[in-house]
Amino acid sequence: EGGLAGTLCFASGKGAEFWPQQQLADAPLAPGDFSVLDPTTTCESSAAWGIEPLELAPRISPATQLLHAYELRRAQILSAAALMLGDGGGDWVPPRFETGGAALQELFAEVGESVNVLPSVKGPEPRGAVVFADGRLHFGLVEEIRPKPGWCASFLHRRDACSGFLLHLCDVDTVTGSVRKRVGLHATRWFHPCDFVCMALRKRCAHTTAGSKARAAFELEADSLERWVDMQTLLSGDFTCHVECDPHTGCAATAQIARAAHATRAGGRRGGKRRATACRQQARM
Repeated sequence: EGGLAGTLCFASGKGAEFWPQQQLADAPLAPGDFSVLDPTTTCESSAAWGIEPLELAPRISPATQLLHAYELRRAQILSAAALMLGDGGGDWVPPRFETGGAALQELFAEVGESVNVLPSVKGPEPRGAVVFADGRLHFGLVEEIRPKPGWCASFLHRRDACSGFLLHLCDVDTVTGSVRKRVGLHATRWFHPCDFVCMALRKRCAHTTAGSKARAAFELEADSLERWVDMQTLLSGDFTCHVECDPHTGCAATAQIARAAHATRAGGRRGGKRRATACRQQARM
């Protein structure tokens, strides 16, 4: 209980001590820091010279922590589903998950690098992105990307708080997956790569009427919609997903999500090879 939130301190080369961090019991996705202190800066001589303990473990942004929690929770559910046969998933495995061999195959499926990587150059077509800022999950279309001076890599670093990208914010219908662009002065907003959670794939709506074409010209693909809904579930804590609303139009909607009994705060996405691939991508960034 509490996981790896705390400080790992090496004691004079004779061993290590772990000091757990106090967690907030009422927080569904409580922020936690894993700290590893440089043993050369924690000895008595360092303290006598006024040397502050040096941090060896890089900080993980709340947005990336949310992605990790989502991946782990899904891996946990798929692992349980892989051990079941037929339709006997019960309350532990939500109805949308298959069981047995199908779940095992999905557990080890590869995840595309383009999903978890924020490019440093905008493509010809606007791509959807999910960000976590101000304690809320936002979805929007990337309209502009501005890397910090001197940055030449093809991706933006997840801990980068200097570069920026502009999103045209959108409202997502969690039932149909349709996406509607917001209008007004607050329809666009700048974010930093440290706010980035993942990309979201979209497609043109199969059927649009004359009245709905301007409101919802495209929708999220099934996998991206699943990510959006499950991340909202993690943040809500009580497994009730509050669809993001535009305060200037007064649009409000609430969608109830099927509850996965006994799901932990640190559950996740696809495990096995898929989870390892995602973690390698995030570590690289």
